[in-house]
Amino acid sequence: MIAADGLRSTTRSLVLDPDRVTTYDTGWGGWVAWTDTDDASDLYEETWGAGSFIGVYPVLGRTGVFVGGPHDATAEGPAAFAERVQRALRHVDTRCERALRAVADTPGAYYWDMSDVRASTWTTERWPCSAMPRRGSYPRPASARRWRWNRPLVWRGDWAPARQPRYRAH
Repeated sequence: MIAADGLRSTTRSLVLDPDRVTTYDTGWGGWVAWTDTDDASDLYEETWGAGSFIGVYPVLGRTGVFVGGPHDATAEGPAAFAERVQRALRHVDTRCERALRAVADTPGAYYWDMSDVRASTWTTERWPCSAMPRRGSYPRPASARRWRWNRPLVWRGDWAPARQPRYRAH
């Protein structure tokens, strides 16, 4: 049996001893919002800047976005933070601009405090645990290594693997 664990889930506590699970505060957080899909409906992108992050993640029929940074910077609110990020980046393409606008214009956008739950081991006897994608989650650059094994599928008349993710640093 596989136990799929998500945001604030108690599944791990059913399988793992509490002393084997810890929470790590990254010191970052940000907002989750949605935009309409675009021509690159099978490409997810991440743009990392000094003290900022923009993630664009297509799903069927729309695109999920995440815009975040250190807690002290995001404390100014989504609109002000999005504006500051846009001014700070050297290049803001259409996708990043749409992501920033979506976060700034979404009333009550979900703020995700980016804390990670960590465990020294993810199995016990015959019970593997897997952290599953969830609202507010984002793939990390380390996930590119696992890309060939865990490729998201995109509907293009049939289910097909999505393109390799693209990461940019600014």
